[in-house]
Amino acid sequence: ANSEEAVFWWSFLCGCASGSISAAAVNPFDVVKTRLQLLKRAEGEVAYKSVPDAFVKILKNEGPQAFFKGAACRMIVIAPLFGIAQMIYFFGVAEYLLGVKK
Repeated sequence: ANSEEAVFWWSFLCGCASGSISAAAVNPFDVVKTRLQLLKRAEGEVAYKSVPDAFVKILKNEGPQAFFKGAACRMIVIAPLFGIAQMIYFFGVAEYLLGVKK
């Protein structure tokens, strides 16, 4: 606890936190992208002409909470990926595999 050096689990937790925050931050854009990619629409479903049009229509018809549909699931999936990537960086695995000396 008195060490000057960072501990590995702190690196993992920071990676998880940054992954969660970034996943939540980009979720509105992913919602719009997914809506624009729909090939077949159900009868009565709203059609979107462009990205700005989709943002406006989603906000108007469904409210701001619609932009965060699926955000919790995305955060749960992305957080450990970022945590593991940060741990790989912390331990220097890539440098070891490439033969780079510290």
